[in-house]
Amino acid sequence: MFTEFTDFEVKITDAPFRTSGGMTWPGTVRIVYSDPEGEKTLEEDYGYAPAEAIYHLISEGKEINLSECYIERFSLTEYRALRNLEAKSYVRLEAFSARRAFFNCRARIDFSFAEFSGESVDFESTVFARGLVSFNSARFADCSLNMSYVLFRNGNIDFANCQFGSGLISFKNSKFHSGTKDFRYTGFGNGDVLFVNTDFGDGDVSFINASFGQGTVSFKVTRFGQGKVDFHYAKFGGGEINFERTDFGPGKVDFRMAEFNESRINFNRSSFGNGEVTFEGSELKSGKFLFKKATVGEGMFSFEQVIYPEAEVYLDGTDFGKGTISFQKARIKHLSLRSCQMNDYVDLRMEEAGLVDLSDTVIRDIIDLTPYETPVAI
Repeated sequence: MFTEFTDFEVKITDAPFRTSGGMTWPGTVRIVYSDPEGEKTLEEDYGYAPAEAIYHLISEGKEINLSECYIERFSLTEYRALRNLEAKSYVRLEAFSARRAFFNCRARIDFSFAEFSGESVDFESTVFARGLVSFNSARFADCSLNMSYVLFRNGNIDFANCQFGSGLISFKNSKFHSGTKDFRYTGFGNGDVLFVNTDFGDGDVSFINASFGQGTVSFKVTRFGQGKVDFHYAKFGGGEINFERTDFGPGKVDFRMAEFNESRINFNRSSFGNGEVTFEGSELKSGKFLFKKATVGEGMFSFEQVIYPEAEVYLDGTDFGKGTISFQKARIKHLSLRSCQMNDYVDLRMEEAGLVDLSDTVIRDIIDLTPYETPVAI
């Protein structure tokens, strides 16, 4: 399934459409895709799934299979209003699947306060062509969520306050256009969380106060565009955390006060633009923090007041660009800065360190080692 196009044309007929899963829909929708020159590049057929038919399946408590369907209206807010339900009452969706579907909604694509059941929720290779996508406050129990290879043409995405259990969560190889991506206060549960090779596009991406469980959390080779990347107050349960070769874009990257528990954290070969990069006040009880051969731009790089009393931090071979570097009042068991390039002021007035290794590092400005107000234990 392709994941990008410039424009599309919709043609609806009364011919019944039978999906590969055996569902029959009352109409057929042909989507004609085109490139920037207006040339047709591909044609795809979908089953026409009217909102009323979908809402009927929900009311009857039946399995909802919208795979290979064209949906031009889906709103649980509208559904509640039609059924005289409370505005924030949860709506149960049985065994929901919309694999290779096409959502073309003028208003919001609204899954807010949905309660999913079954083993999995599947949106793989689906296109959200128009409309803000909202899963705000949705509950997934122990369902896995497959959002792999999905295209969000409206990049305003709301996954705030969602609750997951032990299922796998995957946005692998998905692409977001410009807009705000909101994952604030979401509980990702104990399953693996994969944003591998995801393209977030331009716009702020927020995981403020999000919590991750014991599973692997991977943003490996992910790309962020213009905007802030914010993990402020995020909590990690102790599984592997992988940002290897991630491109964080030109904006601020904020891990202030994040709790990494006892994780192994990998930022090796990641790249940062000219925005500030901060881990100020973050906590890693034990484990390893790998930041080798990364590239940092002109913004400040801050490990101020981090609490890593039994952790090892390796920033070997990193080019810190032209920004200030600060470890002021940091507590780190082992800090390795071997073979680094430091071109601006370096504040190493740490509160506590078992070992600081600056072997083969080039420092082209002032390096401050002695605190003025408090003793240091090195």
